[in-house]
Parts: sequence; structure tokens; C-alpha cells
Amino acid sequence: LKTVTYGTAPASFLATRCLRQLANENKIKYEHACRVITDDFYIDDLITGGEDVAEVVALRLQITSILRQGGFNLRKFGSNEISVLESIQGVGDKHVIKDDKDTKTLGIIWESKADIIKFEIDNEELDTLTKRNILRAISKIFDPLGLVSPVVISAKILIQGLWALQLGWDEEISENVGEIWTKFWGELQKVRALKIPRHVVLERFDYVELHGFCDASEKAYGCAVYVRSVYGSEVR
Repeated sequence: LKTVTYGTAPASFLATRCLRQLANENKIKYEHACRVITDDFYIDDLITGGEDVAEVVALRLQITSILRQGGFNLRKFGSNEISVLESIQGVGDKHVIKDDKDTKTLGIIWESKADIIKFEIDNEELDTLTKRNILRAISKIFDPLGLVSPVVISAKILIQGLWALQLGWDEEISENVGEIWTKFWGELQKVRALKIPRHVVLERFDYVELHGFCDASEKAYGCAVYVRSVYGSEVR
């Protein structure tokens, strides 16, 4: 059998193993492209980039060629640079994500044209305010980077309070606690308006610094890391 049969237990491993095999077979000719294949794939999603348009276009051509050897045909390309997308147009529009549409990169919403990260927030109100329903609503906020953690922590502290009250999973919470949740849920909708730049450093820089801060209280702890890039007298 020369193909990966999806649905079988080892299918995911075999597909990933095939990617690594292709990278090993081509690493002498395409060292950088093969390193990207090895390090920048997550299951069947590739997220990578380059210093300029020419590098990205060349990288796409090399990776596409390498993976085609194993029957992996890349499609649904997206980029914050229109000229990169234009270089792909010849292979058919179905292979390109339009720059006026939002896409998801590992579950995170990315508006490629503006090169920003956004959030989707469920605006459906809960029928019954119970510990189970509140926890379910909080869990729907997908934020692996922790960008809106300062907001979500309020809901998690509320959950702590519900545990302290020793409420059952499906026991309706008190009116006072319900008002706190309703206010939080209403304020949470403002997160939709957040537009966070994906690219956080200068296009060119002499050096980059990382500054970290952390603190804790009885209810929560947190940390924040800032990246500071410097190019001459320009600082971001």
C-alpha cells in the first residue's frame, strides 16, 4: 500500500512521517524549505514566512515541488502581501484564500489584508445560569496565545466563587451572581472590536529585547511579555 488510509489509528502519524521523509530526501538541495516542512507544519496546516516577497515566493515554489513528490498538493494559500497571492493565481483561484476574507490559522482568526488577529465571541445568552453552562460558555473563547486573558480571567474567578459555594453542576446560581455574569457577558462582546497586529516588531531592526513581568494574588496570577525592537532611533 503506497497511500495513507485516513480513518485508521496510525494515519496521522504516517502522514507526518511522510512529510519528514520528503524533507530528509531533499534537504541538501532545499535546506531552508525542508527545515520549514519539518518545523512549521501542524498536522496539515503550514504557517511560515520570509524576510521579503521574493523569499516567500521561492519558498512556496520549493515546498510545493517537494511535497508533490509524495502526493501532497498544497492549496488554500493565504498571505498578508498581495504580490505573493498574485504569484499563485496561475494555479487556480480555488488554491488561494482571498485577501478580503478572514481565515483561521490554527483556529485563530486572521484578517490577512490588514494583517491583524481578531476574535469571535458567541453572543447567545444562556437559558439557565448554572455552573455547567457558564463553564461551557467560557470554554468557547478560543485564545491559545492568551491575548484576551485579562478579560477572561474575570469569568474564571467567577467560576472559583461557584466552586466555593459548593453548587451542583446543574444547580441554578443566585440572582446576585447571575447579575455579575450577565454584566461580564455583555462587556465580553466588546472583544469583537479588538484588532491585534500580527507583526509586532519593526520591518528591520538592529536588535530585539524581551521584557517580562509577572504578579499574583489570592485569586489569580498572570504574566506579560513585551517585545521591543530597535532600528537606529526608531523603536517599537
